[in-house]
Amino acid sequence: MAQFDRNFYRILFLIIILTAAGQMTNTIYVPALSQMAEEFSVNAGRMQAVIACYLFPYGLFQFAYGPLSDYFGRKPLILIGIALFTLGSLIALFATHFATLLLASFIQGSGIAVAGVMARTVMRDLYSGRALHSANSLMAIALILAPLLAPILGGFFTDLYSWRVIFLFLSAYGIALLIIQMLFFQETNLYKGIKGSFLQKYKIVLSNPNFMLNLILLIVANGGIAIFEVSSGAIFTSILQLSPATASFLFIIPLPFYMIGSFVAGKLARFYTLDRLLIIGCLVLITSGIFMVGFYYLIGVELLAIILPGSIYFFGCGIIFPTATTKALEAFPNIAGTAGAVLGGTQNLGAGILTALSALIPLHSQLPLAVILSALAISALVAIRMLPANPQDNS
Repeated sequence: MAQFDRNFYRILFLIIILTAAGQMTNTIYVPALSQMAEEFSVNAGRMQAVIACYLFPYGLFQFAYGPLSDYFGRKPLILIGIALFTLGSLIALFATHFATLLLASFIQGSGIAVAGVMARTVMRDLYSGRALHSANSLMAIALILAPLLAPILGGFFTDLYSWRVIFLFLSAYGIALLIIQMLFFQETNLYKGIKGSFLQKYKIVLSNPNFMLNLILLIVANGGIAIFEVSSGAIFTSILQLSPATASFLFIIPLPFYMIGSFVAGKLARFYTLDRLLIIGCLVLITSGIFMVGFYYLIGVELLAIILPGSIYFFGCGIIFPTATTKALEAFPNIAGTAGAVLGGTQNLGAGILTALSALIPLHSQLPLAVILSALAISALVAIRMLPANPQDNS
């Protein structure tokens, strides 16, 4: 990986704790959903609406935060977003009606959507080429920790106290985050104030073939992860008859392999071009599908036959995510916010569509899952072969 000075690690820390708020909020209260449903006197199934009310604005508002941060700068938008997130957390803490809880969740997602943009944008403001790839690799390694720890933390709060302590924690986190960013984050957008409408900026980004093809790679990888989590969860609980608690634990196992993949990508960037790294990542994804098919015919529907190929898939995604993100953002130093917004928002939307489509396929074993993941990997490999060569991608 590239060598960085102390300022890099300060910025990295500030962006990690910002983005962690968004990732944490998505999963921290999952262990408390049944307790929350009981207190609000609603069916447990309706509690999924709380998550939906968070995820929808989290994806949608990224499309606004990106261009606005290109014009006004990163720091003002970060502070506004954190303030909204903290307000939503406080409203949820004192909510007495289910509708109020839904509104609070919507406000939370609307605010912390700024983190999804900044995770991709701030490093592009400061770095390019191999240095940007190394920065994105370190970012990917660090950010995977929040989904690992959040459900554990939420379960601890719920078991020892109540679900409201979760939102007390998020409120305190938001206040502390606001103070830290206000004091220590220094503006990174050197091009702020550049004129141009939202539509003009989006047209520039979406008309770039390199950006679009790397976006396809990110959608495929992100969609594959979402499909694996949903499908494997159904297999664990419905076919293998495992408890939801056990299934939740099993979800965690492949996540460290994503971290390892990102770390390996940062190391390999010293020896391979980014295009070659993307090919390596896709070949790993295809290997995952082959292993899953092979295990099905060798040992049937067993945990090992699902978890091991899934871990390989996450490893490949760990290689692809920082690499494709770097290549996608490279051409937009002056409107990195807009480009980052398209990457973040479209990835979430694309993953949701792919997951919904995969749900239409009957799931009686891991074989349909293996076919879907293999098809996505092959599609990604085809997209890579269409990428225009960039002689500076390893600079």
